[in-house]
Amino acid sequence: MTGVGKSTFINKATGVNLPVGHTTESETSDVVERGIPYIQCGTAYIQLVDTPGFADSRDASETDVLRKLVTWLAARHVAGVPVAGIILIWPVSLVRVNRTEKLLINMVKDLCGRDRLDHIILVTTRWTPESPQTLESELVTRQDYLGAGPLEAQVTRKRLKDGYTPEDVLKLLVESCQALEPVTLQIQREVVDQNLALGETAVGRRLGVDLWEELTDLGAKADKAREYASASMKHLRQVEHAEAQMEMEKKEAEEAQEAAQAAEQRAKATKARAEREESVAEERAKKAREAAQAARLRVKAAKVALKTLNENVSQQTRRAQLAAQQAEKAKAERQKLVLRLDELSKPVEKSLWIKAGEAFTLTAFTVGTAAVGVSTLMALGN
Repeated sequence: MTGVGKSTFINKATGVNLPVGHTTESETSDVVERGIPYIQCGTAYIQLVDTPGFADSRDASETDVLRKLVTWLAARHVAGVPVAGIILIWPVSLVRVNRTEKLLINMVKDLCGRDRLDHIILVTTRWTPESPQTLESELVTRQDYLGAGPLEAQVTRKRLKDGYTPEDVLKLLVESCQALEPVTLQIQREVVDQNLALGETAVGRRLGVDLWEELTDLGAKADKAREYASASMKHLRQVEHAEAQMEMEKKEAEEAQEAAQAAEQRAKATKARAEREESVAEERAKKAREAAQAARLRVKAAKVALKTLNENVSQQTRRAQLAAQQAEKAKAERQKLVLRLDELSKPVEKSLWIKAGEAFTLTAFTVGTAAVGVSTLMALGN
């Protein structure tokens, strides 16, 4: 439906900036998927698609809108990209429906198939503080809306309170889609698998679409589907490439972190080794200082001993000089004595006078080469 907030909902959920209208004219004229990012849901990805609204005040008819939507759904089925479901945006205040709204609801049923009604996500908008809470209950329980009976009208209700954030919208959407298994919609089976024209499908018959007016060339439809499929597959490959690139960057980041941790460990080990070496160096320096101090003490003691030795040498030298002088003196005396002895060894003639009554004995002997005469006077008597 036009003007109910489809583009606004996608903008809130994904953070993009699709054109948003504030009138009953639709701002979306084609099925828009490019520029809308994928939403990761576990190991799978969800892509929201903005579609034109029905009951548009512009020139496009419901048939044109339906043809664009069916062509896009067929292309997804050909490309093998499953559809999780259809989000039906509905203003909560629109409880009393007219023929146009009923037609839209029945078209949604025809697109999904009665066995796929549980894949319709109903999102209500245009809430105001004055809106009664009974509007929502009435909307989901009435049989002329989504289901034909009480069981088909059972839904799970989730609500965003005032002040919600885009993350809240995204979380609610992911939770809703996680409960849905990807399926093949009835319109996809009809157009692609059964090769029916749009006018032959359930939704086409409801609108009264003529086969030859809407799709006269099945080959053109297939080309269009392949074009959409090729674009979708290209986009998916880009996503896979981006995911692989992210995984590679994550791995590189982990390796860089491991390298940083290893470098930190090496730095710690180097620091510890440096501290140990510094401690050993300090101990060696301390011992060296002690050894230097001991060496200085030994040098000092050696100087004292050398001084004492020098003094002793000086004393001994003086003694030696004195002894030498005494030896020279003794030598001189000895030479004098030898000369004297030489003189005494020469023959000497003397007169011996003998007095009467006295007797003297003269004895001569030789010592070495010198003759020495010793006179002994002995008194013999009167």
